[in-house]
Amino acid sequence: MAGRENNNKKTVKKNKVKTKDSPKHRPNSSVKICTRRISKKPKPKPKPKPKPKSQIMVKGGLICCKVVKPRCRLRIQNSQGPQGPQGPQGPQGRQGMRGDQGPAGLQGQQGIAGATGSQGNEGPIGPEGIAGVTGSVGAQGPQGIQGFAGIQGPQGIPGPSGPTGPPGSISAISIIPSAQRYFYFATSDIKSPIVIQANQFFDDEGNLSDSFMGIGLNSYSNVTINGILQESSLYILTENTLNLNVNVNGDIIYSGTPIILEIVQFVAQIIS
Repeated sequence: MAGRENNNKKTVKKNKVKTKDSPKHRPNSSVKICTRRISKKPKPKPKPKPKPKSQIMVKGGLICCKVVKPRCRLRIQNSQGPQGPQGPQGPQGRQGMRGDQGPAGLQGQQGIAGATGSQGNEGPIGPEGIAGVTGSVGAQGPQGIQGFAGIQGPQGIPGPSGPTGPPGSISAISIIPSAQRYFYFATSDIKSPIVIQANQFFDDEGNLSDSFMGIGLNSYSNVTINGILQESSLYILTENTLNLNVNVNGDIIYSGTPIILEIVQFVAQIIS
C-alpha cells in the first residue's frame, strides 16, 4: 500500500500562466501565479518473465535434462493440407460373441425355376406295398408267337387197359427193338455203394443226358463195368439215377473205369 501511495503522489509544479492581467498586457500590474494539481497515469506493472522449463530426454540409455527457453506462441491458423495415402489394413480382430437371432424376415418372391438336374442313382427297392383291389379282367390280347419245343418229358405211367375190341384180321405182327446206351467214367476209386445221377452220363451222340429213356414193361437193361456184364441184383435203375452196390464182394472200381448202361425197348407193329 505504501508503494502505491508513493506512486500516486503527484508533484506540484508552479507554472506561470499568462492571463489578460499579465505584465505584457499591463506593465504596471502585479504578476499573478496560478497553481493546480496535475495527476499522472500510473505506470503499468511489468509482467513477470516466464521461468525456463526443463525437458527430460533419453539418449544412449542416459537420462538428460535440457532447459528449454519459453518461446512466444504465435497461433497461426493454417489451411488444412491434402489427405495422406491410406495406410495398410490392420490384422483382423477376434471374433465377437454371437448375437441374438434377429426376427425372421419376410418371405421373398419365388425365383425362376432352375434347369432340370441329372438323374440321380437308383435307390434301393422299397418294401412291398399292400395289395390293391383286384381290377376287372381286361380284354384278351392277341395270341403270341409259338415258342420253341421243349425237352421231351419222362414217360408217364401206363393207363388202364381199354375194353377188348372186336376180333380183327391180323395177317402179321412185327416186333421192332430199340436200344439206348449211356456211358460214364469213374472220376475216383469206388469202394462203397454209390449213386450216379443221369446227367453225369453221355448218350450215343456224346451229349450229356437229362434222364434215362425207354424204361418200362416192354424193355430191359444191362450194366457193364469195364466190359463185364453185371448181375441185375448189383444195381437199381430209375429214370434219373443208377445205384451201384459194389462192396458186396469187396470189389473196387478204380478211377477211369467205364460204366455202360444199356436199355433195350421193344415195339410191336402190325403188318396188314
